[in-house]
Amino acid sequence: MSEKQNNEIDFSGRWWEGVPWMEGLLAKEEPTAFQVLSAFVCNVILQSKDAVKIAGDLPPRVIYFVTKHPKRGEEKLILMLTPLAIIQGEPSAEPDIAINIDYYDFVKMLGGEEDLMDMVWSGKIALSGNTVVGMDLKDIIDASIGLMPTGRPAAWTIGVP
Repeated sequence: MSEKQNNEIDFSGRWWEGVPWMEGLLAKEEPTAFQVLSAFVCNVILQSKDAVKIAGDLPPRVIYFVTKHPKRGEEKLILMLTPLAIIQGEPSAEPDIAINIDYYDFVKMLGGEEDLMDMVWSGKIALSGNTVVGMDLKDIIDASIGLMPTGRPAAWTIGVP
């Protein structure tokens, strides 16, 4: 791994025990992507009135994540917004977006170390489907960690279907 920045997670040992937003996660082994996303939603998003407001203003969204863990392989999960749900497995209908992402980049994205749309634009991760939904997710993550949502083109306002 490259040089650590001030808030960068060190993924050695029981790294999740040192991540504030994973406090209370009783994982004896490295947490699954499902556990990571659940901890983030409960401990970060739902604690941020700005993130909850943005999510509440959206039409229903289905976001499908396929994370790639170096030992466990693919971990598939669904984040539904409005109403909120986190589900392990594959969606029964076509999701609004599908995001293929490395497990550790997934953790960094949720923790604000990596920007979702920067990773998409740079080709680091694959996003297929409605790009606006990706931008909506980015705004929710940003608001939950205290950042202002990014300005949008007039055609791609928050919540556009």
